[in-house]
Amino acid sequence: MELSSIYNTAPVGLAVIDRDLRFLRINERLAAMNGRSVAEHLGRTVREVLPEIAPQAEQVLRRILETGEALRDVEVKGKTPADPHTERVWLEQFTPLRDEAGEVVAISVVAEEVTERRRLEQEVREGQSRLHQALDRLDVALEAGRMGVWEWLPGSDEAWWSRQIFEFVELPPTPDGKARSTDFLDLVDEDDDLRAVHAGPAHAGSLGGRSRPRAGAGAAAGGAAWRPCRVHERGAGQGIDVHRLPAPAGPARGAAGHGLASRGREGRAHVLPGR
Repeated sequence: MELSSIYNTAPVGLAVIDRDLRFLRINERLAAMNGRSVAEHLGRTVREVLPEIAPQAEQVLRRILETGEALRDVEVKGKTPADPHTERVWLEQFTPLRDEAGEVVAISVVAEEVTERRRLEQEVREGQSRLHQALDRLDVALEAGRMGVWEWLPGSDEAWWSRQIFEFVELPPTPDGKARSTDFLDLVDEDDDLRAVHAGPAHAGSLGGRSRPRAGAGAAAGGAAWRPCRVHERGAGQGIDVHRLPAPAGPARGAAGHGLASRGREGRAHVLPGR
């Protein structure tokens, strides 16, 4: 009675198969997956009920009968009479059942259909592949344009740099691209007029940093004082900072930056990406 209740209410497919690979028992859920009734399974072999899946299933079942060892998370693919035009995927668990002498007399099968899960996983893999391809193309474009991209968290010293920025400032890149905004500002020529300015309502251009605000200076987009560049030009839709970086030999190098604040519902900037 208890076993019958488990078979009838289990959220997965259940079956017992004998040494001749015939169905001794099967629940309604697995029978429905196979597109046959419970009665159409009992006493019949796997090949008689599921001819397309039989080659995979028989190989697994015979291995268990020979070794006496359970097999876990076996992926079975194929079409069944339930939907003969669609390939489906099941994740199955196989456990040998023994008699009092320890001999394997049957095999317990637990089957879970994972077709939709595998489809979503494939979509994620394809999306990641497209993203990596796009990032590779972006990297080539940045290299050709002698540009880098960055992201700064307003009100903090947390930043992210692309490989090109690390190379430009001659600092070793970090594995995840994490950096400090002050790492850049510490390289700026001390003669530059690093002054705190107000980040406008739509955008702000700077790698950011920490400084004591001067008289009349505004706050950063996130509310914290920051230090942009010696030259700060503002026009419709742009915020440009030009920094002068000393070079070990030769003239100082110039770095121009442009940033656009991304704001939350309250209007405060929560991230500042730029190039």
